[in-house]
Amino acid sequence: MRLLGMLICVLFCCTRPAYGSINTGYSLEWLCTFRPTVVHVEVVSVADLETKDIRSRHWERGKLVCKTLETLKGKADERITFSTDACTHLGQSGTKYLLFLDQDESRWPPSKEPTVVYAINLDQPATELSSGVAYTKAGAILRTSKDILDLAKESLAANAKRHLPPPQQQVDHPERALHIDAPGAAEQALWAGSATLLVVPPDPEFKAIFLKAFRSPHGLDDGIISLCALSFYLDDPEVVAAVKSALSDANKLTVSLRAQTPEHPKAEGITCYPIRQLAYELLVAAGQKPDELKQFCPYFHGIISTPSGGVSTQFRDPKTGHTLSFDEVKTPPATATRPAATLPNPSSRL
Repeated sequence: MRLLGMLICVLFCCTRPAYGSINTGYSLEWLCTFRPTVVHVEVVSVADLETKDIRSRHWERGKLVCKTLETLKGKADERITFSTDACTHLGQSGTKYLLFLDQDESRWPPSKEPTVVYAINLDQPATELSSGVAYTKAGAILRTSKDILDLAKESLAANAKRHLPPPQQQVDHPERALHIDAPGAAEQALWAGSATLLVVPPDPEFKAIFLKAFRSPHGLDDGIISLCALSFYLDDPEVVAAVKSALSDANKLTVSLRAQTPEHPKAEGITCYPIRQLAYELLVAAGQKPDELKQFCPYFHGIISTPSGGVSTQFRDPKTGHTLSFDEVKTPPATATRPAATLPNPSSRL
């Protein structure tokens, strides 16, 4: 059960081409590892088709009704309907797709129903700056149905051997931590005038990259991201030592919980050390026994986005999940006890 929400702002690309922005691609290996449902389908019909040429790139959006040919992972209905867009032709009746389904938390309120979150046209895959590109973790771009399906099946078979923490020890939204600078063809395909990122699985070859990122000078956001990435390698003594070093991290967050008013002439707040707390929780969840933190706020739940687009810092009773007021944080209810092991959500939908 994942309780603590260390939530931070991370920028990701839109499915429609964006220029002068940070663009993120998802490797096929990551999709097969972390998306709960993977389905090979055939298009039955295409509706509401919209086409555009955006800076010499052909772009289409439409609603597809598909029939399931083979469920490669998880469970799927015989018919799947979804809307998608990509810098390629969406196809017609008979076009084959590889679909990845999950809960869509990009919507507000978040959808709890499985929905298509990534779709690859196997007959005419997208190859640049859009959703639907079949990237490999090495940064190559796959262009044929056979290559895409072969790697997907290979990755799904490797998942049985890939060492991942049990679900209760995994951070939410691992795509927001498990990213590297896009290598190879992926960098060129994602380039739009700024940074390019590729989301990869927590395989051994990426450990050194995540360790280097953690050991580099960092602020609050980058420190949380790098620690979340290292949480997938806590069976490694070098990583455990690095996480323990974060127990004295100097980055702090001071939150004003009560504004200065005539009734309360002195504004009051609370200071938290989110990276220290994250490191502590990760070590506890991994079975380590770190020393107690002197400045630990077990009620700090995180920084989350609000429906109006703002940002809110929340404090919750870690046992009941109830939001706490300032007075309750200062004098917590008797039910508020620190959980034995909690894990963070590395970022919000900001």
